[in-house]
Order: sequence, then structure tokens, then C-alpha cells
Amino acid sequence: MEHIHYEFAIPPLVKKLILVFGILYIMAAIITPLISSIKKMKWLSIVFFGSYIFAVSFYHGFVISVCCFFAALLSFVVLRIISNLRNKTLQGFATLGAFYFALNKFSHFRLGNLP
Repeated sequence: MEHIHYEFAIPPLVKKLILVFGILYIMAAIITPLISSIKKMKWLSIVFFGSYIFAVSFYHGFVISVCCFFAALLSFVVLRIISNLRNKTLQGFATLGAFYFALNKFSHFRLGNLP
């Protein structure tokens, strides 16, 4: 299996800045989901960190190419998180709808006839 190797003629100072900004990017991509109020976002962080460590460990010269491959896996994690959130939201609306129906049906107070 072949991978794309990116090679650039970059001055040493810029290479150091790329390393610094790369570390900041990795930290932001891992830490942000960890502190999210959405509990399943932690899985996004874990899968991202695992895929990055795998790419650096086994495909050191091809990290960018291999990380693009793992982005597809991360897309499925994001899809799972969104699907889970959507289901919870729909359940919340169903509960609210049942409450509204019960309040309207079994009460003398009608929400549809508010002044």
C-alpha cells in the first residue's frame, strides 16, 4: 500500500513554527471534545488521539496522508454523536408533546385559547 509523502523546502524557523502550531492543533482537537458538555464527544477525542498516535508510530513520513484516511473514521464517530443527540432531542419533543396534550385534554386550562 502506498501513501503520499509531502516534502517541502521550508526554512528551519518555519519548520519550528509548524511544529508548534501542529502541537497546538492536536491539543485543541483533543482537549476541546474532552471538556464538551456532550458526553459522547469524548469518543471523538479518543479516536482522534488514537489515530494520530497510530499514524505517527507506524507511518511517520506519511502522517498527513494517513490522518486523512482516519478522518473517514472520525466522520462516523461524529455521525454517531449527532444521531444520538437527534434521538434525544426527538424524545424530548415527544415528552413535551405528551405533556401539552395531557394539559389540554385533562384540564380546564386550554393552552390554545390563551388571551
